[in-house]
Amino acid sequence: MTDQIQWLFPIALTFHNLEEWIWLPGWSRKAGKFHGAVGEFEFRFAVTVLTVAAYVITALSISDHEGSVSDYLFAGYCAAMLINVIMPHLVATLVMRSYAPGLITGALFIAPVTICLLWRLLSTGTVTAVPLIIWSGGFIVMIVGIIPVLFALGRKLRSMGGGKYSISRMVLFLLCIYLAFFLFSWGFGGIDYERLRQGRAPLFAVKTAQYKDGGSIRYSGLFYTLVEWDQLPGGIRGVELTYVGGLLCPLIGSLRADRSDTVKVDG
Repeated sequence: MTDQIQWLFPIALTFHNLEEWIWLPGWSRKAGKFHGAVGEFEFRFAVTVLTVAAYVITALSISDHEGSVSDYLFAGYCAAMLINVIMPHLVATLVMRSYAPGLITGALFIAPVTICLLWRLLSTGTVTAVPLIIWSGGFIVMIVGIIPVLFALGRKLRSMGGGKYSISRMVLFLLCIYLAFFLFSWGFGGIDYERLRQGRAPLFAVKTAQYKDGGSIRYSGLFYTLVEWDQLPGGIRGVELTYVGGLLCPLIGSLRADRSDTVKVDG
């Protein structure tokens, strides 16, 4: 879905996570059942990863075709964060009768932005209700499952620095993950492109659409899409490789230009 208004979500999430970054670790020590006590470094590492993920998913959704997996990932993340405003932030504030960090930015930014975007996605038919509910539930489960892993990674990073609070170490780790994703994308995209040129099925991408033109197929991989065009004039079969979200990494993007080719079909 190509809609620049989607950038409002990661921007809103940045403000929300910044409020939590500052105050939630201290609040967690007295939050009881609403949030386990967590150290500053591991918590800030986790919310940084989740914030970066929001920008990546948004870029993929904007770059990809309507109704793609990226659109449902984006919508699922929006719905999960909307629910997060209610539980634990609002519920914890009411039950504990003390302010839960994240409620103000959740109410002012997350709630209106996600409601607007979800309505827009549903009203335009970009996503449909039942799959959205499934993706939202799956995203919530994924976040609940990955947060303890991110906390553990944060503690490991901190211990590697001798117990010192090292922002530079956290940034370096995130940068390595970021570059690794794009390097894998570059390699996987190139392999699948060559396989399609040879008339073989891609290894790392999955079929996400089949067009009504006689057999053209779209495949989606990690930060790239492939289209195998059929029924071109003169018995030609076309293969096109496009990297999505390329603006996120200009360095890698400069090394891996989008490619297209045509192959003569025998017979």
